[in-house]
Order: sequence, then C-alpha cells, then structure tokens
Amino acid sequence: LLRASRGLATRACSRRDAQYLRRVSDGGFVLPAANPGVRLEPGFVDEAEEEALAAEARAAALSFGYDYDGDRRAHVLNPADGSIESTREVVNNTRVTGRPEKADQALPPWGYGDDFDESALP
Repeated sequence: LLRASRGLATRACSRRDAQYLRRVSDGGFVLPAANPGVRLEPGFVDEAEEEALAAEARAAALSFGYDYDGDRRAHVLNPADGSIESTREVVNNTRVTGRPEKADQALPPWGYGDDFDESALP
C-alpha cells in the first residue's frame, strides 16, 4: 500500500508562528489548525539581504503600488509573546501586482498571468 507523503518541506506550526500570524478580518490569532502554511523563520536572511529586500519592496510600492482597501488596523506586537500592545487605524498595506485593477494604476513591466515575464522582475 502506497500513501502520499507530506515530505519534510513544511515543519509543524509552532507557538511562535501562531503568536505572530493574525486574521485580517478581526486581528485574532490564526491557530495552527487554520494556518495556511505560514512559518516564521528568524535569521532566514542576513541583515544586508533584509535591507536590500526591504528597499526593493519600497521601490516597487512607490512605483507600482496603491493603498489596498481592507482592514485599516495596524497592530503593534509585543516581541516577547506576540500580544497586541496597541492598534492604530491606518491603511496598513500597499498592493503591488502586475494585474490591472485600477484605472490610474501604474503597471509594472513584469506583467500578469500568461503575459508574466520573470526576466522583467527587479
């Protein structure tokens, strides 16, 4: 009898994963049973890579992003236990996509769907 293997690609959800993953709808915790596959990996990239990735994301957001309508709450989390220390009402996300979604949207050169061109990514 052969069974499909889950493999080693995804580790089990940890307490840390659950502490930092929140539902957009109400800011509540996403418990391990409902986790869509998100894992937190401290030290996944070094500080130089982190700074480069953040700069690249900011540049893409400035050139091609727009404030995404949705939950306007931004939580400040306690780094020790993931609890919410405070919440502010702000537009807390910017959407960058190659898909045309708004009339005044600047479309990035990498395209979307069948027209997606990986070589055009920054």
